[in-house]
Amino acid sequence: SWLPPPHPAPPSAGRDPPPDLNRHDDDPSVHNGMDLRGPPRDWNEELQSARDMPLATAAERALRARLVHRVLTEFGEAAVGAVHAIVSGTVQPMNPTEPPRSHVYIYNGIFFSRAVDAVDTYKVATGDRAARKAASRDCGVVQLLHRMDHPGLHSLATCVIDHLGSRVVAQSIIPGILHGDHRRKLTYGAVEPGSRVVRTEEVHAMMEKIFGTELYVASRAVPVVPILRRDGAPPLEGAEEAAPADESDAKTVVICGPLEAKGIIGVDDRNYVLDVTRVTPRDANWIPATAGGTGCWEKFEGERKTTPRPHVPESLQDDEWTMAVLRPELVSSYVNEDMAQWVDQRKKTRAEARTALGEAPTPAETEALEKTFHAENEAHLRDLALNVNVFLDLPYVQTVEGIDDAAFAILKDDEARVKKISAHLFDDIVPTLTKDIRNSSGNLVPIDGTSLTQMLHSRGINCRYLGRLAILAQAEEEKDREAERAMNKAEPGDLPRRSLPLAWLEALEREMVARASNHVLDSYLSANNGSVALQPGITVAAFLSAITSTGEESAAETDARLNAGVGEHFDLDDLTVVGAGGGGTGVPGMTRSRAEMWRDLEAEVGRRFRYRLTLYGGAAPPTARAPALPLLRRVSQRNGLRLVAKDYAFARGGCRYAGGVFPVSPADIVDVVPRMKHGAAATEGFLPCPPAGAPFSSTSLHVLLPDAKELLEAASLHWSSNRLERALALAQEASAAYQQVIGGILHSSVARCMDLISVILFQAQEHELAADNAARSLSIAVQLGGFDCHEAVAAHSTLSHLLISSGDLGAGIRHMRCSLYLTELMAGPSYPELSNIYHKMGSIYHEVGQVLEALRFYQEALSRKPCDRMMESMIAKSTGLVLASMGQFKAALEIEKRAFHIYRFMLGEEHDLTKNSANSLKHFMKLAVEQGTRSAIEEKKRKEEAKADSNAQEIINDMVAEEDAKKKKKKKKSNRKKK
Repeated sequence: SWLPPPHPAPPSAGRDPPPDLNRHDDDPSVHNGMDLRGPPRDWNEELQSARDMPLATAAERALRARLVHRVLTEFGEAAVGAVHAIVSGTVQPMNPTEPPRSHVYIYNGIFFSRAVDAVDTYKVATGDRAARKAASRDCGVVQLLHRMDHPGLHSLATCVIDHLGSRVVAQSIIPGILHGDHRRKLTYGAVEPGSRVVRTEEVHAMMEKIFGTELYVASRAVPVVPILRRDGAPPLEGAEEAAPADESDAKTVVICGPLEAKGIIGVDDRNYVLDVTRVTPRDANWIPATAGGTGCWEKFEGERKTTPRPHVPESLQDDEWTMAVLRPELVSSYVNEDMAQWVDQRKKTRAEARTALGEAPTPAETEALEKTFHAENEAHLRDLALNVNVFLDLPYVQTVEGIDDAAFAILKDDEARVKKISAHLFDDIVPTLTKDIRNSSGNLVPIDGTSLTQMLHSRGINCRYLGRLAILAQAEEEKDREAERAMNKAEPGDLPRRSLPLAWLEALEREMVARASNHVLDSYLSANNGSVALQPGITVAAFLSAITSTGEESAAETDARLNAGVGEHFDLDDLTVVGAGGGGTGVPGMTRSRAEMWRDLEAEVGRRFRYRLTLYGGAAPPTARAPALPLLRRVSQRNGLRLVAKDYAFARGGCRYAGGVFPVSPADIVDVVPRMKHGAAATEGFLPCPPAGAPFSSTSLHVLLPDAKELLEAASLHWSSNRLERALALAQEASAAYQQVIGGILHSSVARCMDLISVILFQAQEHELAADNAARSLSIAVQLGGFDCHEAVAAHSTLSHLLISSGDLGAGIRHMRCSLYLTELMAGPSYPELSNIYHKMGSIYHEVGQVLEALRFYQEALSRKPCDRMMESMIAKSTGLVLASMGQFKAALEIEKRAFHIYRFMLGEEHDLTKNSANSLKHFMKLAVEQGTRSAIEEKKRKEEAKADSNAQEIINDMVAEEDAKKKKKKKKSNRKKK
């Protein structure tokens, strides 16, 4: 979690802390992930041997999955430990005489290299940004190969790790490749620029089977030397020397996959596939129209010339966009839709063919006809495969133009098809998502950046379209504002029911800022050859203070704040982040100002998403729509930051050193942990690693046990068919199978099993057992993703529902309050589900007779402005009923008018709901009048009684005064007589 539990108070100086047997201690024989008690491990042999284990029985498959999972888990742990050592400079590179950016390392049997551009690498893209993206894409393809789990084709154990401004690629080592063993052989592709492409039929057939059939990658002709050597690259040596193109009869060679892909047979006689940086084509929307792109961005931005677009580049020409490819989900959707249309179009032809066989065709004739239909389908499916080497008119890349006219014509057809898919994404899929968000009453709005990313990817949308989605959201919000302004003038029935949730645009901008912060902060930490990364506390704190403060305070304001005790001074000895370098006491250089940091962020957002921030930004006014806490949370997650849990004062702050770093102090930075993308992960993206000294977690790895997956799917089918007993048995068996492989319960697959078991038990009226399993699922979610992950929020909501259904209102309300708090923490106060939760809690309190609490929750639900006007009217009616039950008929009348106003303009005068609301208005008005009349009579009576009391009091006062006068007179007479 980005907010670790608070540490106990440090021990007194000069005394050791008391021993704690339950505390985890590092093994002194393990140094930076490497066990010093023996030789380095051969990770590749361990992994490939585990993958080659037999699969005949369920027990053998479970044992194989367990060994593979254990090796990959330990590989990730070793890679993270080694990256700590590499970034801190404690590991000697293999090539110390070369520039630091070109250094490679071998540590603990793992090969490490930085994801940077170099002149002697075999790749189509140039530039460091493209190199970083290529490393991530390559790891993503390794994830696909791991999940596909095809025998005969081997991939390396791979991790890509981001830490303190550096992206490091960790790979297991192919046997013989580093020692020049001639038994290893290149069987596919080329190794160095300027080399001829090698292709063996055996490997090509395997590539077509895996990439062509399952991932829809087309086999296409490419030049025999597709990638040329760059200027300044060293000459080729030995067997890798490229022959001139005219020395061979063939000028092209057909391959299946990207130009950079290569196949190698190691000394262990295994086929390895490497450097498959993409399995889908480039996104034509991010290619300039002059270079063959769709021109969708140019056309869209040309229509919005009146809108200022600072920080947005005029051109799409960018090295990073050479690695911008389409999502595999989009390609699968395209293939499925086309195949469905094809089958539908062929129905009539196939019916005629069956009729032509006669009324009683022989089995042989029927079988032959079905084989023909199947062959036609297979042929059409092959025709739908996409060329992943389109739009590669780049420096140092040679195309088939002028070499093979037929291949060039096919290339142009392939590019036209990719442009059609890209335009469909830009013009149809992205706007459709905006419409779905609007029509969902807020149910589809993701709660945080992680769920937002998952939702976009499931629809085939890349996150670089966040800017396009935000522009569409701005247009929809403007329509909603116009509808609100015109409501009083509109005819009944003209008011739309739903409006776009305000939280949608907030989530989009927040995610854009968080993703841009990843690159901006990396550039700060990698400055001066990475020296800033050795003591990053001040830089990180200044950056977080810049994005969460509402403005930069002056020197006088800083002095006044420090004198008032707000903020704190810090000791430079305490600033070094654990595991990030030595505890030096040198004073860091002056940090950037808040304006400079926001300028860098806005420029990165403009370049990456082609969008101008409106809610967040250095010049944006502070509003409730740009809350600081959700932004701080997401930025910390995206950068691997762990902060002290405390109440941060988000106000005007300082971003410079010498006491001005506020509201986030350098002492608040607990740790900066690496973020890793594992080649065997179950999900995409980079995930934060455990802090230094903590045990490594394998919760994100994919489990290679199809038996468990089939059991879980079968359990879901039986549950949907209401066969609860069988469904429960299968779900429990699936959970046991996953736990057997993992060696525990901390895995997302086990959590899914627990969720299904709780639902089945609840439907079987076993409420207590269902709540117990839901509580276990909540515990797993919190331990996997932290207390504030979206899975934990869903688990709290499910558990509260189960507890309330079982009669335990107190515990159910507590979990509902947890869900409410976490939702606002993650998504901000505008999240549409907040009004629903408040309304639900108000209804619960109303049912148990606690009307004051119910009224408080109903009023809060109304203040959150639901995006569904029917929901708003429902909350208003509930509030009116509570007020009426409390005798506040005038207030009930006013709130009922709000519901009637919505019903009248949405549904018209004759709708039943409108009539019902009108009757309620009349009833409340009658009661309010009666209450007012009674109040007036009572007030009049009270005034008369008060007047009578006043008159009586005056009479009494007069009588008392007369008595006092008589007593004084008698006293005077008695005094005169005595004299």
